Amino acid sequence: ETGPDIKEPEKDPEKEPGKDNPSPTDEIFIEQIQKGGEVRLTAPVTITDNSNNINLEKNVTLDLNGQTLDLSAISLWVPEGVSLTVKDSEGGSEIQSSVSIIYNQGGIVRIEGGALSISDSDSSSCALHQQSGEMTITGGTFTGTANSAALAAMGGTIRIEDGIFEGPVAIRAFSKAKITMTGGELRGSVVQKGSSEMCLRLHSCEKIQATGIHLWLVFFALSYADAVDNFESMCTISSQAIGKIMAAHAL
Repeated sequence: ETGPDIKEPEKDPEKEPGKDNPSPTDEIFIEQIQKGGEVRLTAPVTITDNSNNINLEKNVTLDLNGQTLDLSAISLWVPEGVSLTVKDSEGGSEIQSSVSIIYNQGGIVRIEGGALSISDSDSSSCALHQQSGEMTITGGTFTGTANSAALAAMGGTIRIEDGIFEGPVAIRAFSKAKITMTGGELRGSVVQKGSSEMCLRLHSCEKIQATGIHLWLVFFALSYADAVDNFESMCTISSQAIGKIMAAHAL
């Protein structure tokens, strides 16, 4: 069942948007997304009350519908037992924030489209952050900053089927995170630490560009020969990086 559209409200003369009270658009968006169901934007939304993150309470599908959602300095938090799906039925939509846009705290996240980026170039936050739970990405563009990554995972499982991840560091995997990538494009390095696992099935990826990727920390599902063949034919990497694959395989 499709929920109510979020439309540009009529101005309330008793409220002054952006000062002591949040604008009517803020209120409508937060109210509807907390109700769950499907929420479709039909106008740009800017959050002006940065006092609290939006901690989702029910399963929700957010259709950006070609619009821009400016979260300013808050995140969409997805707790355990709650699911969030983000899609863009019209194309060209954006979500931006100076902190992590989606913060998964044990829920189920699915991203099908939209451009998610950190608006503050000095921020150390990532466009997507997963502490635990599950995340599936089938489309979209995710941009970090010089101090962060497009995607960072501390735990849980992440499956990437498509999408563009860009920044000096495209993906960071820490602790017990498990990331499988079967499609998409990396426009930056990949860093893996701790006991995290990362599987890049490169034979399924049509557009992967990874410069300076920390390959010796990546676990491949492919055989060594297949991994080298696919990297040489499908990736932009240095001969030094290929040497590190050889060294890793020999261990």
